[in-house]
Amino acid sequence: MIDETLRQAIRQEVPVQMIYLDQKGCITQRWVRVQSISRADILVYCLHKRAYRRFKRERVLAAALEDWSFSRCGMTGSTGMIGVD
Repeated sequence: MIDETLRQAIRQEVPVQMIYLDQKGCITQRWVRVQSISRADILVYCLHKRAYRRFKRERVLAAALEDWSFSRCGMTGSTGMIGVD
């Protein structure tokens, strides 16, 4: 379901909010514009860093076309959040 949200963001040319687990085990929240999706990676333009970034698909925990809040205890907010079971 995360893949479908990312593909929808490409089709609609809209930013997506993404929750990602980095190599160090830190969870990050980013607004990105998805450029492409490959078997292992997602190429995005990070709106905060203003630079292209490559993410491992397996480390994307959630993606949404809408805004939601994130805290260390979990995520709350608007509908449309897609997460990993």
